[in-house]
Amino acid sequence: MLVGGLPFQQLLILIVCDRIDSGGTNATGWLTPRGNFHSVDYDSCARRGDVQAGVASWALWMHLAQEIPGVPVLIVAGLAVDLWGRRRAMLIANASVLVSAIVFLSAAAYSVPLSLVVAANFVSGLCGGVAVTGLAVTSYIVEHSNPLLRTRYFVLVDSAAAIGVCLGPMLGGAIARYFGFVLVFATMLAISTLLELYLLFVFPDSQASVRDAAERGTDSAMTSKTNFRAVFISSVDSCVETVSVIAKYRTAASLLAITTLGGLVMSGVQIMFLLYPSRKFGWDSFKIGQFIFLSSAQKIAWLAVLLPLLISTIHRRGLDKISSEISILRIGIFVAMISELWYASVTSEAAFLFGTVISSMSSFVSPTVRSLFSTLVSTSHQGRLFSSIKLFESIPLLFATVAVNKIYASTVATFPNAIFFCMAMLQLCALLVAGFGVSRAGVLAMEMQGVVRTDSASVADDALEAAEEVDEVLDETIALLR
Repeated sequence: MLVGGLPFQQLLILIVCDRIDSGGTNATGWLTPRGNFHSVDYDSCARRGDVQAGVASWALWMHLAQEIPGVPVLIVAGLAVDLWGRRRAMLIANASVLVSAIVFLSAAAYSVPLSLVVAANFVSGLCGGVAVTGLAVTSYIVEHSNPLLRTRYFVLVDSAAAIGVCLGPMLGGAIARYFGFVLVFATMLAISTLLELYLLFVFPDSQASVRDAAERGTDSAMTSKTNFRAVFISSVDSCVETVSVIAKYRTAASLLAITTLGGLVMSGVQIMFLLYPSRKFGWDSFKIGQFIFLSSAQKIAWLAVLLPLLISTIHRRGLDKISSEISILRIGIFVAMISELWYASVTSEAAFLFGTVISSMSSFVSPTVRSLFSTLVSTSHQGRLFSSIKLFESIPLLFATVAVNKIYASTVATFPNAIFFCMAMLQLCALLVAGFGVSRAGVLAMEMQGVVRTDSASVADDALEAAEEVDEVLDETIALLR
C-alpha cells in the first residue's frame, strides 16, 4: 500500500481532469484501454480548482468507505486475532491490500468506475487493514518471544516499518514518474501476492491459536458469534466507564480534549500534504514522496533519538518529571501551530519543504499526552484506557474529514491555503487547553486515582517508548496514503 498510495492520488487527479474535460462522461466506455494519459497535462490539471474539488470529493468517499466499517472492526479486532489465529488475521488483512492493488491496476490500465475503488476501500475497512496486521504482529511477538528480548523485537519491527514508510512512497512515485502507473500498481500487486503466499504456505501460525481452534471444534462459529457480541458490549461499557473516570479530573478531561483536537487536525493531512502541494507547486507522486521521506525521517529522529536524550537529561539533572512533561507538551503544540501558519504562508517549494523541520519538532506531543494519561489508571487497565481514548480520535475524524473536504472544495479556487489556517485555529485551541487545563497538581490528583508504578515498571515502560513513539509517525504517514 505504501508503494501504490501516492501514485493512485496522482492517477485520481488525471482521471477526474479527463472526465471534467470530456463533459463528465466517459467517451471511450468502461473497460476500454486507458493508455498512459499522454494527452493529459498533469501540472495544469493539478493546479485547476475544479479538478481539486472533484478529487477532494472522491477522496472523501474513499476515506469514509474505509473508516466507517473500520471503527466497529477495531473494537472486536483483538478477539478476532485470538479466535482465528495471528496468521489468519494477517492473511485477511493483506487480502484487502491485494484487492486494492487489483483495482488500482485496473483503474490505471482501463476505464473503470471510481465507485469500484470506493468498494475496494470498504473491503479494506472490513478486513482491518494495517491496524489488524499490527495487532496480529504484536500478539505473535508477545506469544513467541522471551519477555527480556521482547522490546528488541518490537524495535526491529517498527524500524523495518519506518524504513518502509520513508522509502515506499518515494519509490512508488519514482516508478510512476519514469515507468508509468501500470508498472507501479503491478509492483504493488506482486508484493502483496508474494506476502499472501508466504503467510499461507511458509509463515507458522500461533500454536495457541491452532490448539484453541482444535478445542473449539464445530462449535467455533457459535462461540465466535457469542464472544463478538459480548466483547462489543463490554468494550462500549468499558469506554463509558473510562470516560466517567476522566471527567472527574480537569487535567484528564483537558488531555482528552487535546487528543480529540489532534484527531481533528489529522483530518486535514491528506488535503494539506497531497492535494495542496499539487495545486500550489504541481507536485507529482514522486515529489510528494520525497516530502514524506524528509518529514518522516526527521520525526523518527526526534522520537527515537532526540526525545529520549531530552528525557534522560531531565532525569539526570533532577528536574521535576511532571512539570517538564507539561512544558514539553505546551511547546510541542505551539510549534505545531506555527508550522501550520508556515505552510499556509510560504510561496516557494524550498520554504514548504523547510516546514518539515518545524513540524517535526511537534512530534513529541502525542507520546507526552500518553505519558501523562497513563497515571490515571493501574497498569492492568492501560489497554482499556487507551482503546477508549483512541475512539475520541477516530470518531471525530470521520465527521471532521467531511467538513475539511467541504471547506477545501469551496475555497480551493480562491483561497486554497485556508485549510492550514483552520488547522492552526484548532492547534491554538489545544494550546489554550494545555495552558489553562493541564497542571502539575492535576496530574498528581490523577496519580491518586491510579496505581503508582515501581521503579522497575518505569524502566520497562521507558524501554518500550521508542517503539511506541515511532508508531505515531507510521500512523500519520499511513493516513496520508489512504
